[in-house]
Amino acid sequence: MTIRPISFLVTKMSGQLPLRTVLILAFVSQILVAVGLTGWLTFRNGQTAINDLATRLRQEITQRVSQHLKTYLAMPHLVNQNNADAIRLGLLDITRIRTLDRYFYQQAQNFQSVNYLGLATAQGNYIGAQRRENGSTIIQILDNTATGTLETWETDNQGNRTHISERQPHYIPSQRPWYQAAVMAKQPVWSDIYVYFSGLSTTLSANQPVYDHHGQLLAVATADLTLWEISKFLNQLDLGKQGQTFILERVGRLVATSTGEKPYRKIPPLQQPQQLHATDSQNRITRATATYLLQHFGNLNQVHLNEQLDFIFQDQRHFLQIVPFQDPFGLDWLIVVVLPESDFMAIIQANTRATLILCCITLILAILSGMITAQWIAHPLHRLSQAAQQLANGQWNQSLPTSRQDEIGNLANSFQQMAEQLQLSFRALEKNNARLRENEQKLIQFLEAMPVGVFVFESNGRPHYANRLAQQLVGKGVISEATPDHLSEIYQAYLAGTPHLYPSHRLPGVRALWGESTQVDDIEVHHSDKIIPLEVRGTPIFDDTGQVIYALVAFQDITDRKQAQASQIRFTQELAKLNRQLEEHSKILEQKVLERTAALEKANQELLTLARSDGLTQIANRRHFDEVLRLEWNVLRREKLPLSLILCDVDYFKRYNDTYGHPAGDECLRQVAQVLRHSVRRPADLVARYGGEEFVVTLPNTSAEGAIHIATEIQKKVQQLQIPHAQSTVSHYVTLSFGIASLVPQPLTSPETLINLADHALYEAKRQGRNQIVLKS
Repeated sequence: MTIRPISFLVTKMSGQLPLRTVLILAFVSQILVAVGLTGWLTFRNGQTAINDLATRLRQEITQRVSQHLKTYLAMPHLVNQNNADAIRLGLLDITRIRTLDRYFYQQAQNFQSVNYLGLATAQGNYIGAQRRENGSTIIQILDNTATGTLETWETDNQGNRTHISERQPHYIPSQRPWYQAAVMAKQPVWSDIYVYFSGLSTTLSANQPVYDHHGQLLAVATADLTLWEISKFLNQLDLGKQGQTFILERVGRLVATSTGEKPYRKIPPLQQPQQLHATDSQNRITRATATYLLQHFGNLNQVHLNEQLDFIFQDQRHFLQIVPFQDPFGLDWLIVVVLPESDFMAIIQANTRATLILCCITLILAILSGMITAQWIAHPLHRLSQAAQQLANGQWNQSLPTSRQDEIGNLANSFQQMAEQLQLSFRALEKNNARLRENEQKLIQFLEAMPVGVFVFESNGRPHYANRLAQQLVGKGVISEATPDHLSEIYQAYLAGTPHLYPSHRLPGVRALWGESTQVDDIEVHHSDKIIPLEVRGTPIFDDTGQVIYALVAFQDITDRKQAQASQIRFTQELAKLNRQLEEHSKILEQKVLERTAALEKANQELLTLARSDGLTQIANRRHFDEVLRLEWNVLRREKLPLSLILCDVDYFKRYNDTYGHPAGDECLRQVAQVLRHSVRRPADLVARYGGEEFVVTLPNTSAEGAIHIATEIQKKVQQLQIPHAQSTVSHYVTLSFGIASLVPQPLTSPETLINLADHALYEAKRQGRNQIVLKS
């Protein structure tokens, strides 16, 4: 749709300019467009390549950093686990702490990535080993013979203690932060990052408590890592000229960086080292990146996914990627990679300059070439233009440049031949006109002999010809003044069966002028004494260019056919009436079947409810509980979510029955069942009678804490019932004992495992005096 207006505009403008100018502009514009488009595509492709390269490079760097952190940070916990296993297996005698010096010396040699490792016992003894940067190893010992003084021993190459180099009095391991953190967590944990006492690096300590089979604390194992090794690894990565990567804590403090900057600074006047915030970094890119992240996220705790960003710093675009890093022991860091776009733009800028220079040179050459070519082409064309004007005035003999052997010469020869052919064409045209008049007369004779009425309309919609039969059927002949909008009115054409004139735009003759071939049988021509129904067919007549030049309309009287169709319609209506009666009988029968089916479904539902419900308490029975438990077990095993079970029992229920009678005992069970039912609110939770006076509550996707909360609520509500129980040694009212079990279903376990745990917990609750809640997990 937009090409034609543009083409017309170009043609109009070029027609007002000399041919020489048009040719020059054509040469120059093509060269400009080609060179400019090439330069633009080169620049765009370069930009796309840079974005793709920056994306892949950021992803590769963050993956390498993440993998290195996983490997490097796993080592101290592995050392602690080895020591804990050795203590549990009896391979390390922690009661004789001084005999372990050779063992810790050897560990310091074997695990070189660990800077320091030690062990503090629950009795206050301590042993540790540290490998110095000069390769020597020291052993630190504290036992009952040292009277609270930590001794630092130098060692030889065989690990033998040689002499004491330092004594630290009043050293109590159990008061150290790393010891207290491990005891409080009761599992392996990391300490906070701190600056090592030597001031050479920041350090991270891994700590693990060691318990015996009875859950008593035996010792705490510790192992230190220097974070300067992570900075060394980051510095070795290929990040370009100005690219960098660093690791942050969620609070914004630096952990390690590839720039060589120490992630801490000393605070005067005591020169106390303190961990450095990234926004206070001396490196301008590190500082700008940290500031942008805080502005973008508001809080670094909002970073949960791998994010690729970019920002402007000092009028330069910087590519940025931030990736969360977490481990099973509580670390929650952020890996940040920053790559300035300027590291990639040098090649693109060089290509852009080269493209501009080539464009200018090509433009100059194109102008010169266009001027020479335009002069060579335009001069003979001007002579051809003058000859054409003379031919238009009837001067057939013209002198043209037919001696040239190029396209201009061919054009001149063609022009000469065209002039000769025009003379011959004028003579032939006169003969053809005479022959055409003869053929037209024969066509009229043929149309008059046809057994149907024929109307011919010109392209403007006016009638051109009508044979005799057509004039008889419509009662009129050719009315040259008729227009398409008034054809129905002039020839009295009506819509069949109505008093309305036939719409002009639907007449087959009018639609044929639009290029459509149509056939209709809903037209009636009204005469003064009769109405004639017609079947009308309109056909367009096209010229060689596809334009409609005539519309041919043929029609015939279909009175007999219309009468036959009316008889058929009456028969069809009678048949439809019989079908409706049959459908009504079918609907009545179908309604009865639906009512009978609904009654059967209701009966089946009542049977299913009876099969799943306990007749006394109207809650789920044991059978329904077993089905639901196994189903929830399989679902939560796939989803790796917890499943909790509450097994409760009415305390001294046999005594209750013996004292108050079985009817009162049944009423007691019903009231307890209602309390249980109203204490759980989720559709997936199930309350069931497990047997006798025992009830069970199934709690899918519920932790142990949630199960204890529900059991406590049930216990309070049962006490609020104040059902008298004179024979209970726990209370004057009816009470319940609760056994709770909670676990995540595993492939090698079964629902019976959960039931057994809950049963053992219920037994323990009764053993503790009843009216108790005991958890087994």
